[in-house]
Amino acid sequence: MSIIVGRAAATFTVATIAALLAPAGQEDPLRIGQAPPPLRLKHLEQAPPSASTEWSDLAGDVVVIEFWATWCPPCLRAFEHLNDLVHEFADEPVVFISVTPEAPADAREQLKQTPLDTWIGYDLDRRTFESFGVAVVPTTVVVGPDGKIAAITRPDAVTAQALRALIDGEKIDLPRQSTLGADLSWASEFGFESIDTIGQILLQRSHAGSGTTSFVPGSGRIVSDGSVIGNLIQIAYDVPNYRVDWQDYPRYNEGTYRLAVIAPDGRDATARRMLQTMLEPTFGYRVRRELREDRSIRLRRIPGAGEPPPQSNRKDSGRIGRRGIDSNQVRMEWIARALGTIVFRADVIDETGLEGSYDIQVEWNPRDVDSVRAGLREVGLEVVELPQDVEFLVLEASDAQVPR
Repeated sequence: MSIIVGRAAATFTVATIAALLAPAGQEDPLRIGQAPPPLRLKHLEQAPPSASTEWSDLAGDVVVIEFWATWCPPCLRAFEHLNDLVHEFADEPVVFISVTPEAPADAREQLKQTPLDTWIGYDLDRRTFESFGVAVVPTTVVVGPDGKIAAITRPDAVTAQALRALIDGEKIDLPRQSTLGADLSWASEFGFESIDTIGQILLQRSHAGSGTTSFVPGSGRIVSDGSVIGNLIQIAYDVPNYRVDWQDYPRYNEGTYRLAVIAPDGRDATARRMLQTMLEPTFGYRVRRELREDRSIRLRRIPGAGEPPPQSNRKDSGRIGRRGIDSNQVRMEWIARALGTIVFRADVIDETGLEGSYDIQVEWNPRDVDSVRAGLREVGLEVVELPQDVEFLVLEASDAQVPR
């Protein structure tokens, strides 16, 4: 449905349920039933001395290839399940190969904390990731004893029953995992970047296996791809995932979608209200807000510590992520937000009083809070935990008919 607003050719577009069900028009490079590309790995660890990743040497075996990375929590959570399968099929014609593009030293450090009993293959030039078209981790590719791809799926979907079926020469049907990464340019064909578009909401199914969102503060514009319902709800109500109680709304992590919103007045609050109006009837939920006792964490300067180095002339801006901070354009509020989301899963408030951009290098392990505290101390920062009543967003399923 389109409603013409203002001057000619300026449209305010509201996506209907039919648009939501429209295919995104994306394609994966791999196909079930085709021969897999070569495994171009630099070297193997945890494999027998005579082990080979040539498909001619693996003929007759079921081969489970796990694409993973140390910074990927779903990858690490899958290790226990994969280890169980490795042990169950230890004496059967099944080979498990886990492929990472990261340096061996980084992978080994992670594997000390979360052991993985498969063969470990290092794809340092990413040739195997690229030839398999993998832009999303974790992705699991299963190759049958006939040398053809039998499944492109998630690690948790690979069951002992499915592997035994392949050994017996049967076909399997596992949930498909897209190997495509998110693409934020998808909305351009619908006028998202057009100067004639006054306002827009567009919601479609996505075929991306990863999710990303762009919502620049003060822009009144949101574009997202590969997002689950829960991601969209967090954006719409401006609430982090650790402040959402969705136990009474089972569809929170169901499906993936792509979204484009332009607020006619350019205000972020308007864009969020537009999104709320779309999501509630489309996905069948109600919201209420509830105060609960929780904790608040304050990011502060250590008394007597000097100010961090100011922004340098490095051309790259660097990063803040699961492995730490390596940035020459980092602001304290960005560090506080990253600590809250990645490490503490709680509100982290910036009380440093530092308003500039700084040159900061900190290494941390988000599963080891002591390492986070130690890294922050090196740059004169600390975190202090305080009790606080905070507002939670509580979701409940409504009686609305939800598209499937």
